[in-house]
Amino acid sequence: MAKHLDAICHRKDGGFALAGSSLTGNTWDGALWLFNDWDHYINCPNIELEAFSTITGHNDITWLNQSKLLVAADSGDIEIWDVIAPGNMLSCDSALYGGHDDMVLTVCVPKVKEEKEGESIVSGGGDGRIVVWDVSTAKVVCKYRAHVGWITDIDYHPSQPNVFISTGLDQTLRIWDTRQSSPVTMSLKAPHHANCLCVSWSKYEDNFIASGDEAGYLYLHDLRLPVNPNASPFYYRLHSNAVHRLSFSPTVKGLVASVSDDSTAKLFHFPTQTTVFTSSSHADFVHGLSWQQDSTSFLTCSWDFKVYRHEFNESMIPDPVTPSVVPLTVSEMQDDSLFENFVDEDTVHAEADMAKGKGRERERKRDKTEGTDCNGMNESLGLNGKQGQAALETNGGTHSDVGLAK
Repeated sequence: MAKHLDAICHRKDGGFALAGSSLTGNTWDGALWLFNDWDHYINCPNIELEAFSTITGHNDITWLNQSKLLVAADSGDIEIWDVIAPGNMLSCDSALYGGHDDMVLTVCVPKVKEEKEGESIVSGGGDGRIVVWDVSTAKVVCKYRAHVGWITDIDYHPSQPNVFISTGLDQTLRIWDTRQSSPVTMSLKAPHHANCLCVSWSKYEDNFIASGDEAGYLYLHDLRLPVNPNASPFYYRLHSNAVHRLSFSPTVKGLVASVSDDSTAKLFHFPTQTTVFTSSSHADFVHGLSWQQDSTSFLTCSWDFKVYRHEFNESMIPDPVTPSVVPLTVSEMQDDSLFENFVDEDTVHAEADMAKGKGRERERKRDKTEGTDCNGMNESLGLNGKQGQAALETNGGTHSDVGLAK
C-alpha cells in the first residue's frame, strides 16, 4: 500500500488531493486520494479503501482546473486525472509523454491565465531539464537544459504567466521568461552549503522569493538587489533536517509555511524574523504542504500516512522588533573556521574582560608583530575588528544557530 504521502494540493472549492508511493515490494507503485473537504477526510472510516491505485510512484501534484489533476510520475510522464461526478471518482485517460528522460519531480501551473489560447504548464525532472507543455495539444512547446542534476522545484510568478523560477541540486535558482530568446533572465548562486530543494514566490511582494535547502536553512531573496557574489540573502536555520517544501501564505504578507524531514511543520514571519508556529504532530518525514484557498489554514502530509490541519491567527505574530542579526557574506559563510569557532558577542566580551583583568602584564609585553599578523588575518577573513578579535580569541569555541538566525 502506498502509505508514504509525498504531495497534497487544494482545489479552489476546498477539496484536496493526496499522492503517495509504496517504496516497498516488487514494484514501486503509488496511489491517489480525493476528498471534498477536511470533514470528508477526518470522517472517512478507512482511508486505504479510498485510494486510486497506480502503477508508478508520484512526486508532485497540482490542479490544472477544478476537474483535472496533474501528477508528476516516476515513469517520466505527467498523468492527467479527470474528476468524475457524481461519486467523486478519479480516472486517468491521458498523459503528457516524451518530455523527460527520467522521473518528473515537479509540475507547476501558472497562477494567472495567459491571454492566448492553450494551457501552458511547466515541469522539471531528474534529467535536469525544464519542459514547457501545451496541455490542450499534449505537445512539448520547448525544452531547456536547466540545471546540473535534478530539478527539485518550480514556482510561477504571481502575476506573469510566462515567468517562473526553478531550483536544483546545483545549488542555484534561475528565473525564466519564456518570451525571451535567452529565457534565463537571472541566475542566483545561493550560499547553500547543501542542495536547494524547494522555492516559493511571494504572492503579495513579487520581489521576494524564499528557498529551502537540505541542511534545514530558509533563505529570503530580494530581487531588487543587484546580483552580488559577495552578498548573501537573509537566512535562518529553521529546521534540523532538510526543508522539503515551503509556500507563502495566500492571505498574510511575509508569512511562509515549511515542512521538513525533521518531522515538523513551521510558520516563519519574515517581517519580525520569528518562528510563530511549530507542529510536531507527524512521526516521519513531512513532504506535502498546501494552503487552503484564501484561508489561514494549511494541510501537511507525511510518510507516517497522516494528514494534519494547522491554523494560523494574527495573535501568533509578535510586535515588530529591530533585527539583531546581520547576514554573513558568501565568503564568510564558506569559511568553515567561522562556523567552528563562533560564539555569541556577549560571551566574547565577557572572556575579553577576564583576560584583561588577569593578564594585563602579558598584554603589555605582546609583540607588535603579532598584532600585525592579526590584522592581516582579519583582512583575509573579511571581518571587521571586533569580529576578527572574537574569532581569534575564541580559538576553539563552538558555533551555534543563535548566532546565525535568531
